[in-house]
Amino acid sequence: EVSNNGFTGLGTGGAPVARLDVRGAIRAGDAGSTCDSTLAGTIKYAADVVSYCNGNNWVEFGLPSVTTVGMLWDTSRLSIDPGVSHTCGITAEGSLWCWGSGANDRLGTGSTTQQNVPAAVSIIGKFLQVTTGKEGGCALRSDHTVWCWGTDTNGMLGNDGVDAASAVPVQVSSALGWVQISGYYSFTCGIKTDGTGWCWGRGTDGQRGDSTNNNNAYVPVQISGAGAWSKLSVGRTHACGIKTDATLWCWGENLYGQLGHGGTINTNAPVQVGVGQWVDIAVARWHSCGIMVDGTARCWGRNSYYEIGDNTNTQRNSPTALTGTGTGTWKSIAAAEGVSCGIKSVGTAWCWGAGSSGQRGDGTTTATLGQAVQVTAGGGWSNIYAGNEHVCATRPNSRLYCWGQALNGKLGNGTTTPNVLNPWLMP
Repeated sequence: EVSNNGFTGLGTGGAPVARLDVRGAIRAGDAGSTCDSTLAGTIKYAADVVSYCNGNNWVEFGLPSVTTVGMLWDTSRLSIDPGVSHTCGITAEGSLWCWGSGANDRLGTGSTTQQNVPAAVSIIGKFLQVTTGKEGGCALRSDHTVWCWGTDTNGMLGNDGVDAASAVPVQVSSALGWVQISGYYSFTCGIKTDGTGWCWGRGTDGQRGDSTNNNNAYVPVQISGAGAWSKLSVGRTHACGIKTDATLWCWGENLYGQLGHGGTINTNAPVQVGVGQWVDIAVARWHSCGIMVDGTARCWGRNSYYEIGDNTNTQRNSPTALTGTGTGTWKSIAAAEGVSCGIKSVGTAWCWGAGSSGQRGDGTTTATLGQAVQVTAGGGWSNIYAGNEHVCATRPNSRLYCWGQALNGKLGNGTTTPNVLNPWLMP
């Protein structure tokens, strides 16, 4: 017989007279068992959930239980996303984690509790990409489905709901076939396997690119125009994308020239940005940055914090080349409100613009810098990811570093103060 304490042997009544300790093997426990070191490895079934005992707590199968020292992270371009007050990331084996403010269900953990270290999102499967919004996020799973969580204001969950928030991920309505996603603030866009682009959520500034200014789209709607997309990037009220022919297109709000077509008129359908070919694009709240096929980096839009990188604070309505230390060839670029960052082809990381919270990672809190300054901690960086006053970056050894504002625990270093002025290695 198998007893409720994990022992097996001959006997009756749950207490075998000749029992054998099989701890470390698969064992069965009853629904009311308390998980402790004596039951480590026990499996139980209760309330339609199968869980195992890790020596301290019962853990649902498929969901990691606690942050482990030395976590390894996916180093690809879209695997980490610092948001407004939280951050999400994908580990090297594909599990999904978030940390920071838990208000409005934005972490996807099933709880509104703030998490100062990475916490597992309540969904199983291997994930490829993650993107965060103001109060939630979305993730692309390896089966090419997209799952979103958090507030559903403006239809941000994309599941045909009516402003119904979800504390755990729910599937976006358009089923299978997604290959890339990008979201921010109140809308999200994605690309399907056939190259078509789709957006859902808020649209009053034309940011969905579907030739309308309709307020809410509760399911994905197709971006207007011909041609296939290879990458999309979403800001607060505008978006940009690179097509498979390497041309760059932007749409949505254009108050500060962030669409890059030379003027300040909004457009609710994609408009091509100048001429030339592009390989990367990053869209922030009111500015945009990209890398051209020759490796040069250019930015445009609002420049109040010197985020364009041309050593001025003059608004730029079309792509403007970085000057001084910003020259050279780049392989990755990121943008957030007031700050821009990138990685040069030699592997060094650089940031420019706002820095009062330490988000440039240069060891200072100088309010603004008009030219790129190198992030401390040397070179050897793979990718860089910018959020609201905080930035993260990965190295080829799958280790994740974050710096900047620690408010709400969004750096994942176990605390909310002080701000971190240099790259800090995640546990």
